[in-house]
Amino acid sequence: MKKSWTKSNKEIMILCFFILLKVVICAWPFEYGYFRDELYYIALSHHLDWGYIDVPPLLPLCIALLRYTIGNSLFALHLFSAMTGVVILIFTWMMVKKMGGKLFAQVLALVCVTFAPYYIATESMCNYDCLEKLFWVLALYFLVALLTSENKKYWIYFGIAVGLGLMSKFDMLWLGVGIVIALILTSQRKYFLTYQFWLGGIITLFIVSPYLIWIVNNDFLTLEYFVNYSSQTQPITIFERIKEQTWALNPLTLPVWIIGLYYFLFNKTGKKFRLLGITFVAVMFLCVILHTKFYLSMPYYIVLFAGGAVCTESFFAERYKASCSIYIVLIAVVGLFFIPYVRPILIIPTFIKYAKIVDHILPDFQTERDVKQTIIPQHFADRFGWEEMAAEFGRICNSLSEEERKSAVIVVRNYGEVGALDFYREKYNLPPVICGHLQYYLWKPKDISEKIVNISMRFPIDDLRKTFFNVKQVGMTYCEYAIYYENNQPVYLSKNFKIPPGKALQSLKSISM
Repeated sequence: MKKSWTKSNKEIMILCFFILLKVVICAWPFEYGYFRDELYYIALSHHLDWGYIDVPPLLPLCIALLRYTIGNSLFALHLFSAMTGVVILIFTWMMVKKMGGKLFAQVLALVCVTFAPYYIATESMCNYDCLEKLFWVLALYFLVALLTSENKKYWIYFGIAVGLGLMSKFDMLWLGVGIVIALILTSQRKYFLTYQFWLGGIITLFIVSPYLIWIVNNDFLTLEYFVNYSSQTQPITIFERIKEQTWALNPLTLPVWIIGLYYFLFNKTGKKFRLLGITFVAVMFLCVILHTKFYLSMPYYIVLFAGGAVCTESFFAERYKASCSIYIVLIAVVGLFFIPYVRPILIIPTFIKYAKIVDHILPDFQTERDVKQTIIPQHFADRFGWEEMAAEFGRICNSLSEEERKSAVIVVRNYGEVGALDFYREKYNLPPVICGHLQYYLWKPKDISEKIVNISMRFPIDDLRKTFFNVKQVGMTYCEYAIYYENNQPVYLSKNFKIPPGKALQSLKSISM
């Protein structure tokens, strides 16, 4: 009894250590600034609804709750993301225990998840990926619990997790489809005959139905967005995908998840988890043929880490204890080396020197935007320049006459710019901001006065001259480290429409990335 109690205490203490480590790594209060998407999500949180053109409603709801409790400071937002990482760690630990893993397996799995650069990146920034990953892990945990106990009630819990996941990000759909394919291909197809399986599906549909109704009521603009988004995604081969994922997960964890996949697919002891191995193969196959981004299937590796840790423990831990311990330390060391590349740790001049070393090692990852002309990587460049841009617009507005200011509006091109201007609007006393990008397309006014004073950026001057009689440059945006297409952009003041104002407004529509 005492031995069991001591062992249990040791396991919990180790879990607590990794939880503390996760919070320190992901919520350490050193930041470059708000990320483009964070500013957009804060804006969404001021307009709570059952859905938005490009995203489901759950994250804006969470941010709204944060704003009403601890605020929307960078620390508050990133603490929330770090807490999702903590919950993921706890369920990873529980997965390993469900699979029969002891202390070594628990430590190995926790190290793999804690020091995966991609997971650090998504859990140190407030975004849909941290919530999505959480619900993937919850769903996978309930599958593990189902396969170890054969208790069909876990299909109901699985349905809840999938429903909440779909209200976080539609990528959860690939997990659901992958599991259905795996059920068909294995003896687990018996669950199709159970009411719990179908009840779980009904619960999923019930949870996601408000968003589906919102999509229908808003002219299927969400479908238009996904069609446009998929057309912008470049196909990559299975080998390129695995290469990018390997680096994003920490290259030294490669043996762990490969052993995990082997454990699920071919090992006699892991036979009961075959469904999980086939689901992974199915999800990867879907990602390749549908040309999704490399990171869509990244949450699935957590269950592979759990299985790989359990299998490694049974085969190697006792016979090669010292080597296995060194291996765990090396995973942590490599993970620590990559942390400054995925979350702010270093001052920018030092980071640039460090990045020159890392860039020689890493492959070219798929990103949302081409950033070859930017000094620092996109995921950092998109945290710079927003307040400087708002300050420049504020300076221009303050230079207007009182009459011009009453008629002034700011018009910008994308969700990052309009999100930033909304965020800093009160601080810099800015006029209303209009944009036709993503959700702002639905929020733009139906019509505007012919007498408006239009202050805009990133619109070609020739297009402005086709729309207005009077166009002149009145400012310029600048921030050394901002992404290139937000930097050194002229700001124009335009007056007196040449075309109907309603037609000019409609031309702003942009339902794509």
